[in-house]
Amino acid sequence: MILYESAAAFIIMFLLIRKRVPLGLSLMAGGLVVGFFGFGGKDLWFSVVYQALLSRFTLELTAIILLINMLGHAMKEYGNLDRLNTILGRIFPDKRYLMALFPAAIGMLSVPGGAILSAPIVEKIGMENGLSPERKVAINLIFRHFWFLSYPFYTSLIILQSLTGVGAAEMVRMGIIPTLVGFFASWKVCFQGWKFDSRKNNRVRNVGDVLQLFYNLSPIIAALVVAGLFHANYIIALIAGIIINEVINIILSKKDKLNLNYFAKKAKSFCVDTLLPSLKWQLILLPAGINFLRLSLDTAGVPQTLASLLLNLKIPLEALLFILPLIISFLTGVHLASVSISVPLFMPMLSGNSLVEPMFLLLTAATVGYWMSPFHLCLILNQQYFKAGYLGTVRLMVWPAVVVAAAGIAVFIVAKGYSPGI
Repeated sequence: MILYESAAAFIIMFLLIRKRVPLGLSLMAGGLVVGFFGFGGKDLWFSVVYQALLSRFTLELTAIILLINMLGHAMKEYGNLDRLNTILGRIFPDKRYLMALFPAAIGMLSVPGGAILSAPIVEKIGMENGLSPERKVAINLIFRHFWFLSYPFYTSLIILQSLTGVGAAEMVRMGIIPTLVGFFASWKVCFQGWKFDSRKNNRVRNVGDVLQLFYNLSPIIAALVVAGLFHANYIIALIAGIIINEVINIILSKKDKLNLNYFAKKAKSFCVDTLLPSLKWQLILLPAGINFLRLSLDTAGVPQTLASLLLNLKIPLEALLFILPLIISFLTGVHLASVSISVPLFMPMLSGNSLVEPMFLLLTAATVGYWMSPFHLCLILNQQYFKAGYLGTVRLMVWPAVVVAAAGIAVFIVAKGYSPGI
């Protein structure tokens, strides 16, 4: 029975992901197992492999993921993060805001391992105020990831949009309330007992600081404006952000004259310092792996078989939409894996229905499981950096995670006008 073979494929994927095998390769391995038992003939194999590697879906998604990585890498290399740290410190004399907003700003850049970039700031302020290692980890982790449900350039949301056709704006609109509720719940838990003494924070703030903040975030703002207001393809939007970042860098380094030699030198520098380092082979394989697993499951008839089984077991689809992504995120520690594996399984069960609400519920569950997973790479790196324990850290994160989950479920119910069944 194909479901047993598929279960074996998922177990293999979980084990590979746990061993930190690149996600694209792990998904391909799962697809190969499904195909070995579910395909028949060379023509079927050729068709699935061809579509997985060379379809428009795969090529566009590869370009978007690489461009996101490129923009984040460029903003890091050009010092945007350092300048944001300085500016945020001037704008917000209460250092709680710096501890929360600096990791959040890095989270917008989708910099791989970005939680470590904000760790020194959190460590310095945390030590000054006597925070425990576990509390520092919780602060750095939560505020870096708190807006997974409302930021359109997160890779998981882009892939979900590609797989389902659901507009990012619709998902973001539903995610605003859980994001805000999660932020305030996290603030209350993480900074409990913090005493702010305004006498010790007499920095002079002015309009220039706010302008500098927007100036350094302008590549991201430009990309969001192009993608949102002009309904542009994400590829065009991200290229616009990268160009804006290059222009900013040229303006900030006024040492040389703007002539042909200067631009030739800048082009070479861009290729060597930004373009090549951002072309990670792991990222290039990711869309192909996602598409190969999706096509393998669909071709072997796994979603249809699973849907039939679940209908016979009378398990509410709403419950499955929450439980399955939550478990996958928790067991793998990879948010993207949960979305990539769950969405293809549920799509046939949602045929003929609006996809916005169920996909939002799925995304909420994947996010909560990801926060709490002991295999979440950011959590592991932060535990090592701050020398913190897992249980003590998770104890601080449970309440914000529960609040986000409850808010997400409430938004789903209100948006759907709840009635039994999706």
